[in-house]
Amino acid sequence: AIDRLHEEGLLHRDLKVANVFLADVPKLVDFGLACLCEDAAFEGGTPAYMAPELFGVSQPATAATDLYAFGVMLFIALTGSKPFAARTLPAWEKAHRETPPPLPSRMNPQ
Repeated sequence: AIDRLHEEGLLHRDLKVANVFLADVPKLVDFGLACLCEDAAFEGGTPAYMAPELFGVSQPATAATDLYAFGVMLFIALTGSKPFAARTLPAWEKAHRETPPPLPSRMNPQ
C-alpha cells in the first residue's frame, strides 16, 4: 500500500499501527495528513513514528519519512514495543535523533 501511494506521488505522513486495519487483508486507513509529494510540508503526525528530520526545523516530508514510520511499525511487530519512549515533543526528537533502538533481549548476542 505504501509503495502504491508513493507510485501515485502521494505521502501518507502518519503511518502507525493504529492506521492499519486488519480485515481479510490489511488495509491502510486515515489519510487525513496525506498529500501530494510536491506539497509535502510537514504538518503534524505521531511523535513515536516520526522521522528525525520532521522535528525542530521543519523539513519537507518525503517517501523516506513514510518508510521510517513503517520501520517503526515493523519494530513494534517484531518486539511488541515501540523503539523509543518519551513524554514531550523535545524528548521524542532527542530519542529519534540520538538514541539507537534497543536490541530485544532475545536478539542480544551472547
